Amino acid sequence: DSLTIQQIIPATIDPNEQRRQDKAPSLKEVQCAIKQMKNGKAPGNDGISADIIKAGGLPMAKWLHEIFVDIWENETIVED
Repeated sequence: DSLTIQQIIPATIDPNEQRRQDKAPSLKEVQCAIKQMKNGKAPGNDGISADIIKAGGLPMAKWLHEIFVDIWENETIVED
């Protein structure tokens, strides 16, 4: 009912947490995410498996980080 909806208090985010979330992911965060990927799984639509990404080491992490930062800052995704 509309009275119940009006009584709901919207969630708020701590300003420090908001600033942290507004920043593009760091290289360290990308490296951590890569480490957490599971080995031996089928690749996604792009045909790239976690095994390949992990095998790329630091150069792969830096390349992915560059792409993620570009997407984050420009809010657009490159088609290819």
